[in-house]
Amino acid sequence: MAEDSTGCQKMIKKLKFKKLLNEYRSLEYEQQMVKEILREAHQEFEVFYRRWCAERDIDLAELNKKNQKKVNAAFQKPQSKGIIPTDTPKKKQDKHKDIYKSLAKKIHPDKLDTGDSNYWRDYMDFKDATAAMSDNNWGKLFEIADRQEVVIGNYEGVFVDIERDIESLRNKIEHEKKSYSWKLYNCETESCKDDLVKAFLFQLFGWRE
Repeated sequence: MAEDSTGCQKMIKKLKFKKLLNEYRSLEYEQQMVKEILREAHQEFEVFYRRWCAERDIDLAELNKKNQKKVNAAFQKPQSKGIIPTDTPKKKQDKHKDIYKSLAKKIHPDKLDTGDSNYWRDYMDFKDATAAMSDNNWGKLFEIADRQEVVIGNYEGVFVDIERDIESLRNKIEHEKKSYSWKLYNCETESCKDDLVKAFLFQLFGWRE
């Protein structure tokens, strides 16, 4: 009976790990999608609001000049909770070394056969796993471990870190979706676009019609 109970508990933890990993992957895909959309959306918003202002004889140069301090403050990088600034290096930690070592035993470049059809997949997986260890990107490390069928020993420690990475991804996506560029992308009417530019000009310059 004790063995059955232990086996059941392991299965429950494994299923929870799979659920969390799927959630992490889903957010990863969403973040990538948002980034791809914003590559063009930022430029589209810039063009749209400048044209909007030009059509209404709003002097942006003068507004910038009068509100220079406010404009500079608005474009500083936000220090949002749960979002680690890209220019601040993470402190390296000696966590999940057992998972990394298991990956190294299996897909270290010195162990790979260049003639194997999975050579490049495994090569890139090891490269990405090494980067994940350096960046404390545990969700990515666990994703690679799952793909490579590496056995997870301490699920409890894994749960804590993948849940933290899931929350971080959510915060980053939410932050991106608050941008005017994203909101313009989702506007379906001219009225929505007009209101959006007015809100932008008011926030940036205190401008009102």
